[in-house]
Amino acid sequence: CYAWKPMTRSVLPALLLAVIASATGCGKDPLTLEFDVDKDIPEQSIPGSIAPCNLPISVGVLDDPFEVTMTQAEDFPEQNTDVQHVRSAKVRELSLSIAATSSEPDWDFLDALNLFVEASGLERKLVASIGENTESGDPIPDGATKLDLDPEGINLAPYIKANGGFTMTSEATGCAPAQEVRFTGRLEVRVVADPL
Repeated sequence: CYAWKPMTRSVLPALLLAVIASATGCGKDPLTLEFDVDKDIPEQSIPGSIAPCNLPISVGVLDDPFEVTMTQAEDFPEQNTDVQHVRSAKVRELSLSIAATSSEPDWDFLDALNLFVEASGLERKLVASIGENTESGDPIPDGATKLDLDPEGINLAPYIKANGGFTMTSEATGCAPAQEVRFTGRLEVRVVADPL
């Protein structure tokens, strides 16, 4: 038969610390919310061209800037926070994929791609890139139908809070595609926010 013994003073503090750590997620700030927001980049197109590709040229990828706005109702309805309480927002994934409707089958016409973030009253900043002559330094694979850009790690919180949200624009080099390119994309942002 096991006889219960009162806990000694040396055991109690360790037990209390273990309970507190498990309740707060092992060191996470219990007063901070952390979650992901996914945005789909709507289908866009790059027109085909009969121009020969002798030298790399500027290629318009996001000629129609991708506008991004985040709202509590649309993007984090179950989170006890709102856009103005966002402390940090960093890109976890940014990808562009050739659509099934595209005449061009892959991204071979591109040499480099830089995507920028812009918002009213804020500096234009590089948010992600791919290509040997970019910040990422990663070449675009031959025959790639999906481009996984390397995020720069900038904090998008000021851009999310800007009036009207922010836009994403591009600078790209390569050859004009021989046929029309249609593509979609995905943006995943890790958000850290204060609760309401």
